[in-house]
Amino acid sequence: MLTQLRGAGPWIVGLAAAMVAGAAVAISPLFLAVEALLLFVLAALLYPGTRWQLAPLTVLVVSPAIFLDAAGEPMPNGDAAQKALLIVALGCLVFTAGVRWSGVGAAAVAAVGLALVVSVLDVGGAIDVGTALAARAFVGYTLPWLFLFVDWRRIGVSRGLGFIAKLPLLSVIAGIPLQLAGVSTVFSIEATGVPRLEGASIPAHLAFLALVGLAAGLCLLGLPQVDRNSRTHLWVGLNLVILVGTATRGGIGVGLALVAVFIVHALMVSRTSSRLARRGAWMATAIGVVAMVVAAPELIRRSMGNSYEGTFNLSGRDQAWDFFFGLATQSPATGKGLGFATIAVQLYAPPNVQKEFVAPHNEYIHLWLDGGLLFLVAMMATMLTLFFLAARAHRGTVRWVIATFGLGFLGYSFTDNTFSTPQFTVLVVMLLGILAANPASPRQVGAPSAPVEARAAVPA
Repeated sequence: MLTQLRGAGPWIVGLAAAMVAGAAVAISPLFLAVEALLLFVLAALLYPGTRWQLAPLTVLVVSPAIFLDAAGEPMPNGDAAQKALLIVALGCLVFTAGVRWSGVGAAAVAAVGLALVVSVLDVGGAIDVGTALAARAFVGYTLPWLFLFVDWRRIGVSRGLGFIAKLPLLSVIAGIPLQLAGVSTVFSIEATGVPRLEGASIPAHLAFLALVGLAAGLCLLGLPQVDRNSRTHLWVGLNLVILVGTATRGGIGVGLALVAVFIVHALMVSRTSSRLARRGAWMATAIGVVAMVVAAPELIRRSMGNSYEGTFNLSGRDQAWDFFFGLATQSPATGKGLGFATIAVQLYAPPNVQKEFVAPHNEYIHLWLDGGLLFLVAMMATMLTLFFLAARAHRGTVRWVIATFGLGFLGYSFTDNTFSTPQFTVLVVMLLGILAANPASPRQVGAPSAPVEARAAVPA
């Protein structure tokens, strides 16, 4: 029966696609996203072991732009809708690839669970959230870590990282029909007059996608077992261009650091870098220089001071940091409850925080405010442990890229929502989980491996 279904797979997928396209005229973007996700789930179940297996995760490229009501305003429960779609995608991955135990994932879930208990029981008497909000925040915090329980060995490093590297371009492409439908715009012009690429999301979230996609591409270039893929360096260059196009200063800084470390190690330090890695290093150098020359004037304009921030424009972050930090110091041990950061501005209406900043835009303050100092330490420790395990599983240029990404993550967390944005957290956990689950074999350490065809001819 399953064989017959797979044989009819293209017809089933084609029919479902036609039904979705036919309904596109009158149905809301969210409904269409659900229909498309179900279509991808069907393809993943019919074709496990192919690129379709990861297709349900493309929901990441269109959120939160699709979570709108009939009037085009953001949905009150848009975050819940996003979590629901991601849970479906995760379930599909678990069903097709299987489950593998993860100690890091279990530790992260346990830390969030403890914070949930503290929030529900109002330990310390400073909790300022209800049970329903705390439960929703629990799902949001734990969901990315559940992706560590997927058996990434069955998916493989080449297919997994290759999929991550393609997501930024998919977001840009998906933004075109969304703009034609009047849902969003591919480019946005912010208050400073700077144009920013946003694709099917918002500029900052597209920057998250592009940054993780860039890291995935650089790791692919440094892995000997994927030397046969001559297009990998093109994905690296494209993701670098997309990242610069978002004009997101923190993401660009981390991305340029990744590229710089890759170039230095692949061209100057490593004597065993593959030809593909060296070609990618030269291409990234050229593209990076051109992109930064073109983008530099706009980045400078975004950073120019204004009447309320002085000589450097932080887009309201300094006021937001002061406000959320002040709330966090009121209950340093237990925080104010899981999810409190999302309602803090609504409850206390600070006069000096821009309306866009309903979140701290600093994950250290965010974690501290929601769960206290122990929660902050636990979550950062689990993420750094995951970076360490991924770096330990590999050698050479890949290890240096992972280590640089880890340091960049620590710095980026000071200025943006790294732990609370699925476009970043889910993909970082996937990236590191794939690398940790598919370590370099001894014959791949120190020298490029033989071509796939040659390895297949070697007797076992």
